[in-house]
Amino acid sequence: MNKKISLGAAIAYMAIAAAVAFSLTMIYSMNLFNVKMTGITEREKMYSSLHEVDLYVRENYYGSINEEALQEAIARGYIDGLEDSNARYFTAAEYEAYTQSGSGKYVGVGLVTEMDSSGYLLVREVYPDSPAQMAGIKVGALITNVNGTRVTENNNESMAGRLRGEAGTKVTLTIQQDSQENNYELTLRAIEVPTVKTTMVSEDTAYISFTEWSGTTADQFIAQLNALKAQEVKGILLDVRGVTSNELSYAVRLLDPLLPSGTVAYSRDKDGNLTAVAESDANSWDIPLVVLADETTGGTTELFVMALQDFGRAKVVGARTAGNGDITEIFKLSGGSAIQVTTAQYAGPKQKSFGDTGVGPDYEVELAASESNRGDILGNAELDAPYKKALEVLNEGCLDTIDYGKINGTDFFCTCGVGFDAFVSLKFAHAGKRGLLTYLEKTLQESLKYQPETYELETENGVSKYKAFLIACGNASQYGNNAYIAPQATLTDGLLDVTILEPFTILDVPSLAFQLFNKTIDQNSRIKTFRCKQLCIRRTTPGVVHFDGDPMETEADVNIELIKSGLRVVVPKTEEKDAANVLQRAQEYVNGIKLINEAIVDNITDKNKKILKKLTKKV
Repeated sequence: MNKKISLGAAIAYMAIAAAVAFSLTMIYSMNLFNVKMTGITEREKMYSSLHEVDLYVRENYYGSINEEALQEAIARGYIDGLEDSNARYFTAAEYEAYTQSGSGKYVGVGLVTEMDSSGYLLVREVYPDSPAQMAGIKVGALITNVNGTRVTENNNESMAGRLRGEAGTKVTLTIQQDSQENNYELTLRAIEVPTVKTTMVSEDTAYISFTEWSGTTADQFIAQLNALKAQEVKGILLDVRGVTSNELSYAVRLLDPLLPSGTVAYSRDKDGNLTAVAESDANSWDIPLVVLADETTGGTTELFVMALQDFGRAKVVGARTAGNGDITEIFKLSGGSAIQVTTAQYAGPKQKSFGDTGVGPDYEVELAASESNRGDILGNAELDAPYKKALEVLNEGCLDTIDYGKINGTDFFCTCGVGFDAFVSLKFAHAGKRGLLTYLEKTLQESLKYQPETYELETENGVSKYKAFLIACGNASQYGNNAYIAPQATLTDGLLDVTILEPFTILDVPSLAFQLFNKTIDQNSRIKTFRCKQLCIRRTTPGVVHFDGDPMETEADVNIELIKSGLRVVVPKTEEKDAANVLQRAQEYVNGIKLINEAIVDNITDKNKKILKKLTKKV
């Protein structure tokens, strides 16, 4: 019987609802107003205090006031007061110099120098295609005079500064080289700074080191990668020790040729909100990688390391990185000056932050203490313990690329499915005991009362209906423990192997169990199989599914897709390559997991008979 509501009552209810809504809106608005008013009040206090200081100074200060210097000092003091280690104030000149420093280019003669024990300028590096290289100046030469002025310990820095300047400027250098002293007249011009260096460690192994990251680093890196690819190099060491960068685009461009399609980085704001800020495309080189990193690796360079680690593209050797995941932004002010402040923090592909903890290595190895220059140690197998270990890791393993799947957005790597096996996974998860016998007991116990369901299956090839005990989708061939639910499945074919178990009798259980462990279940008359790239399983009601043995409650529709070549795993080089079992090999390699003895196959029928006999008596 329908209950009628009077017009008056309806109006009253609407009035009450409106009043509640108005009250909630007012509470929210007042809170927001109070927050904003607090901010305004604090700013007014600051402005009032500054005005008071300015008033007293202008009325009483004996000296003259440099208005430009005063404004600059106020702005710089404000930034200093933030207690933000990344915050910085740039004058117009400082900002211009800063923008040029990250370009990867500068105007000069192409020499990197340092003060020698004699006080002269020692040539540490000569840039390729530079005026200095073309003039024949070599590493190890000493610059004794610059434009006729003797280089000494006291003027060493200023003399080095004359090696840079405006394009077209001429500079005369007196050089001690090869037991001779000669004068060289060089013309300053724009030079691209080499920041990437490739050294062949062996015929098929390359060592790539970075001096810094700049606007030209990615182009240099990609060019050298392409050269290595043409040489059919089998493995690469990437050394980012000593590299700190705050520029996201540098990291993204360096990662792009090494990663498959996916999100490379997220930003996390002060409220904890995550936003994807960088993506990689699908074009990547599947080359085995090992990355060298340590406490001198900072900023977006840490993101570079974390992304390679998160995607499974590389092992990391060395020490934990600096832990500077802050995102900074630069805001240009009127007059050409600028400020830099922290606005958020980076998070890696798996949405983990590294700002406080840094990125941990897979193999922790400390750089040996030495009195030698750090630049002389890095890449020296006799002195550089992390480098030596990285070579061992690279030589011990190789990378395989395999497929993985998604079930309603959740990743799986071996199998997933609906029906009885998902139901048993749920029961097994709450069994209290683990192990093969517990699983068999739960399987047989529940099989006596489990009722098959009717499912509608839609693939790229059409729609069909099945009454099924279970539907298993295999990327790999087995559930685990040598239980082969999809014996013909491989991890590299880009296809799901779908196994449908139709209703059966108790008499079928021993043979089904035996064939499950004997890789022949697809030959059973109760089994239907097919392959597809995508699958939608439609049920009448929501229910449980499983992914790699873990149960999960989902909606009635179950969407399954395969991501071809989406996962990279490191496996031993010494083992015979078998794509069908690459994931199992990787697990064995990493965790030392041993397969259950094949005697299980010989004894499985007997074990099932014993359990069935026991359960039948109870029934």
